[in-house]
Amino acid sequence: MSMTNPVKGNGVLTDKGGPLSLSQSPVPGKRCILSKEKDSSIPNPGAGLGPAVLPPGLLERLCRAAREAGALEARVIDTATVVVAPWVRWKCRYGCPGYGRSLTCPPFTPRPEETEAMLRCYRTGILFLAEASWLVRYLAGHLEHLAFKAGSYRAFGLGAGTCGLCAECNLDGPCRRPGEARPSMEACGIDVFQTVRNNGLPLTPAREPGEPCPRVGLLLVD
Repeated sequence: MSMTNPVKGNGVLTDKGGPLSLSQSPVPGKRCILSKEKDSSIPNPGAGLGPAVLPPGLLERLCRAAREAGALEARVIDTATVVVAPWVRWKCRYGCPGYGRSLTCPPFTPRPEETEAMLRCYRTGILFLAEASWLVRYLAGHLEHLAFKAGSYRAFGLGAGTCGLCAECNLDGPCRRPGEARPSMEACGIDVFQTVRNNGLPLTPAREPGEPCPRVGLLLVD
């Protein structure tokens, strides 16, 4: 992956400060759903929801907090720009050494149709990029925590890469650190590259081993 003109923060993420502000206004992406056929057995959980009511300035505060913690970019998106496709988990199954070794990786993670149903519960998210998977995973959990404390009780974070919280995952039992462990976007069937492109970021796959490439996470807010 590669990205031009990244904007990097250099602070430490905390939840103790006062209200934060951000001069950049939200940048909604164009609506794009590749999968037009829905599983009729899964209801539309978002149907009938009233207008989202968020604490004033919350999205801007979260974007700024992500940047201060080291995110290269953080922007508000419309969840309709998030693309889910069955082929993504196939790439995990046939090619990723982490397959089946963590509860936050396939085959333990939600299937694409479950992910689509989950996304229909939300209208707004925050897409963020960082230099390393571990930082994206940290941001996913911590931003979720910040959003929850601010009143967005449905907030949920998605990270990047394989979970590294434990030396060995407890595959035969419950997660040992459920408050921190979150699945990656790709583990849940999200086409990360198309989702990022839908929101105006020029992200491309790394073409050589060791080539620097940003990792991507997503906070579903409300």
